[in-house]
Amino acid sequence: MRAGLIVFLLLHLILPLLSYADAARSMNRQQLKTIERYMDPSADPCDDYYQYACGNWQHVHADAEYYETIGLIDYKVDQEYALLLNSIRRRRRLRQEHAFVRKLLDYYKSCLTVYEYTPQLYLDWLQEHEHLAWPTVLPSRSAKRRGKILRYDWLHMLAVLRKYGMNSVFIEETVIQRRDYARASAIDLDKPVLNGGFQPMPHKGFLLIMEYLGVTNEERKNKLWDDLHEFETKLKSLDFVEDTTEEGQESAAAQRETTLAELNMPFLTRYLDILLEKPVDPYMKLTIQNLPYMRLLLTVLDEHEPEFICRYLMLRFLWYLNVDGPRNFLKGDCVSHTRSMMPLAMTWLYERHNPELIDEKSHIEALFQKLLQHFTQTLHSNANQFDGHILRFLQDKIDTMRIKVGNLPRPATSRLVEEFYADLQIEANDFYGNHLRLLQHYTRAKHNRLNELLAQDDSFFHLEDPETGASSSPYYLLRSNVVIVPLTLLHTPIYHPQMHEIFKYSSLGFLLSHEITHGFDDSGVEFDKRGNMRGPSDRIKSNHRFDSNLSCLRLRNPQIVDEKIADVSGLRWAYEAYFQGNQSNPNANVRPLHFTSLSPEHVFFLNFAQFFCGSPVTSSRDLEFSEHGSDKERVLDALANFAEFGRVYDCQVGSRMHPPRKCQLWR
Repeated sequence: MRAGLIVFLLLHLILPLLSYADAARSMNRQQLKTIERYMDPSADPCDDYYQYACGNWQHVHADAEYYETIGLIDYKVDQEYALLLNSIRRRRRLRQEHAFVRKLLDYYKSCLTVYEYTPQLYLDWLQEHEHLAWPTVLPSRSAKRRGKILRYDWLHMLAVLRKYGMNSVFIEETVIQRRDYARASAIDLDKPVLNGGFQPMPHKGFLLIMEYLGVTNEERKNKLWDDLHEFETKLKSLDFVEDTTEEGQESAAAQRETTLAELNMPFLTRYLDILLEKPVDPYMKLTIQNLPYMRLLLTVLDEHEPEFICRYLMLRFLWYLNVDGPRNFLKGDCVSHTRSMMPLAMTWLYERHNPELIDEKSHIEALFQKLLQHFTQTLHSNANQFDGHILRFLQDKIDTMRIKVGNLPRPATSRLVEEFYADLQIEANDFYGNHLRLLQHYTRAKHNRLNELLAQDDSFFHLEDPETGASSSPYYLLRSNVVIVPLTLLHTPIYHPQMHEIFKYSSLGFLLSHEITHGFDDSGVEFDKRGNMRGPSDRIKSNHRFDSNLSCLRLRNPQIVDEKIADVSGLRWAYEAYFQGNQSNPNANVRPLHFTSLSPEHVFFLNFAQFFCGSPVTSSRDLEFSEHGSDKERVLDALANFAEFGRVYDCQVGSRMHPPRKCQLWR
């Protein structure tokens, strides 16, 4: 009897382990099968490894609605969310849900109720709630008479539309962390600089807005386009205005910190009064980066009638809303759009309904710490021969760098999320009003940080813009020295609890290493462990070895050198952390894998490269303004600058993937 009980207990303990082992084997075989499906074995890995690893990806996903791996993950996540939201909506006890969950559901529902996109309703809502006087779409004599009565005010309209998110038209206004004290925020005013400077409205966008507004007169429509195009050409020419005044030269490095009283530019004071919905303290600190631009802007605008400028702003605003809104109004589009507009609430909901992810946080944090430890070892080797002061500066930054898995305030998460959305009003059948309310809510939340200090503990959360909120990509916050990992990233092919460690290190491990490196790239070394601009960057960059390797990487693509540094060093750290990380048994991770005949090194490089698999870039402009460069270039540059790759694939020195010189900033 006793022996039988012992056998029963042993089986009770062993069977779950066997079950887990079977599931792990299945997961690893599935991941390997995916790798093999994407490959083009006919390609020469020493000539074009991207084609070798990813050549069949676009054929496998030929009919997909996504174009790359993060898009695939977001597509899966959107499907999960759609099922979840529809399930919650059918519950009888919906009133027992948190208010922010009900608001989230109402916004999603309001999106689904749109059968025909009618942007005129945005204008109607703003006319009612902000008392904006819109000009007619097409100019006319009667419109001119009306304009004289209404007295169009382009500055007032510009500030009001900024409240609802439109930016980088005439002025780029942002809230930034102060360079000397990263916990405090300040307003920054500049010429349009995001995405390569001022971006004119595309002709196809203009035609689409005309169609939505029911404009059919081709002759008058073409005349309006010609006038707008001429106007935008003048605005675009202002991109080349540099801050070259004597005053600017003295303070350009510090972004000219000033006050409105010192500026003595009344139009900026009035702009901020309207935007912030209260008189601005004339002695409030702000930064302004290009006074010559601001003066020339007024000169250009003074050449045009206020009615024309207001008409232009109206059309730009409608185009902005078209780009910001859902592509269509189907379930997937509305889910993605709700993620972008209410990221904090959606993240909370995802965590609540995926409790198993909470268990994974400790594993991901452990991986993060292991990668940091490897960078510490790199510092100790001191290949750049930095002095003790610089080494301490770098080590302090490593020691204080944090990871946040799931962008949520903790603890008391539910209460804090409830407070964040407390003053938000959402109506289940008013998509256009809801969209505007949420845009205003985000802008207000951003500007509210002018009056508070950013948290440095776990209650901190990043105020995500719509683009970031809808994406599963991890990111590094330079001024807070923290890496944010969205919970939605924890999906195959990037991550699964039962994946072999080699898959985790070569995908998620690389992504974490990439983000860690941003703390130590060309821009990162200017900021200390607290995010203040007090780093010994001049001494670091004047180091001969550091400067030589930085110049080597800059030749690859000078516009995105920080991304090249992060890719090249991130790959190296992830690889070495896996293959050299087991100090008690250094050869443990080079042993053959039980689920494939491929060597561990080959599997690592293939899985790394396949994170970047995708369809070819469809637009040269998309590539020109890509934050990271093309996926193909990223794979080829990272591997070509890593000597281990050439050794593993036995590439001839001098081949494309094994150049004689390797650029490595941190080694």
